[in-house]
Amino acid sequence: MTGRSQDVLRLWSDVPLGPWERRRAARLPTDGARADYLAAHILVRVCAARLTGEPAHRLELRQTCDECLAPDHGRPFLPEWPELGVSLSHTRGAVAAAAGRGRTGVDIESTADVTPVDERVARRVLSAAELRTVDASDDPGRAFLRFWVRKEALIKVGEAAIGTLRHTDVSALADADADRHVLDWASADGRLLAAVVTERRPTLIEVPRRPVDTQPNPERTRTHA
Repeated sequence: MTGRSQDVLRLWSDVPLGPWERRRAARLPTDGARADYLAAHILVRVCAARLTGEPAHRLELRQTCDECLAPDHGRPFLPEWPELGVSLSHTRGAVAAAAGRGRTGVDIESTADVTPVDERVARRVLSAAELRTVDASDDPGRAFLRFWVRKEALIKVGEAAIGTLRHTDVSALADADADRHVLDWASADGRLLAAVVTERRPTLIEVPRRPVDTQPNPERTRTHA
């Protein structure tokens, strides 16, 4: 699922978050960053609710860092549904979330963050084929970002690592592997790009865009007692 943070917060403001999530959100530097964080953590519960049949407000989400074992960041999971893979991502004013049986990874990025491609960075994270595609593109920054969201999604399912990204070629990813499905997405206005990787064919759902009279208030989101 993808959507604007403000729409998620308006539609599912009754979905509670855990104390650790609220503490983490409170440490973020801006209202926008806090809203994006809260919206992503709500939306991933909404995704999981569609699969499990459990109301989103009853689903407990946890995260654990594979490196430092900290309990407030890292790979998300649902303790009561260990067979279900969940993933979340957020960028400026928008979020993406995914849930599926088995490994699941999603990433979303804003094209507002696109800058001229740094050749040194590109050579560290792109394969030779990807570099050729970016160089030949009319919009190199956007082409780079498309590869980046795919690679981020692969990292989240354990098929890639930051230090070896240039050895992971996603220039010709096809949704033909029986054990892995890849879905690309772009917003209608072209300002957002996302990718999801799952073990079963994914279904894309966009959160309805609704006119808003006021900015969403993250403090309306309840916590567990």
